[in-house]
Amino acid sequence: MKLGILGATFDPVHKAHIQMAKYALDYCEYVLLTPCTKPPHKDNDNITEDSARYSMLCLALDGYERLIASDIELKRETTTYTIDTLRQVKNEYSVFDGIVYVIGADTLFQLTTWKEYEEVFKLCTFLVFERKGFSRQQIYERMDMLKKNYNADIIFDTRSVSEISSSVIRKAIVEGDDSIEWMLDKKVYRYILGNGIYK
Repeated sequence: MKLGILGATFDPVHKAHIQMAKYALDYCEYVLLTPCTKPPHKDNDNITEDSARYSMLCLALDGYERLIASDIELKRETTTYTIDTLRQVKNEYSVFDGIVYVIGADTLFQLTTWKEYEEVFKLCTFLVFERKGFSRQQIYERMDMLKKNYNADIIFDTRSVSEISSSVIRKAIVEGDDSIEWMLDKKVYRYILGNGIYK
């Protein structure tokens, strides 16, 4: 029995996040969607407050019994590292015999910059989805290198995922452009407008 993890800032959570999580259920029993609090690779000053991002995620996952909003990283209140999350999940969810960590192809090319990345490869299987800007050949070559050099366990799922960007959504909401409404769960969109998020 395997447990999936999809980590992101979820600022805001959108339909491509949910699509990836649903696809991941083909490889594991449940998926934890974990908003990170202070990701080391992003400008933390511009990230929406934790409680709002977590509330939006809970709204988006309402009705999906195998997709679970987890505040495991938000509770840490320090810079979020995947290695720490993997260790904590392995400890707290010991009923599962493996972890499937869900990423986009862009992240595949950043893995060797992660904290204790060689240890990360030992603790999980990576499930990779295509992202714009990376050819399948590039992805396969990178996977082969990581498998050969670090004994990484990587699965490449070639199903297409909607190209939706949280930054495009935020910009459109600031400008009062409702053309991005389709990218969001209806409850999330209402929450954003009702609470003046991104204004």
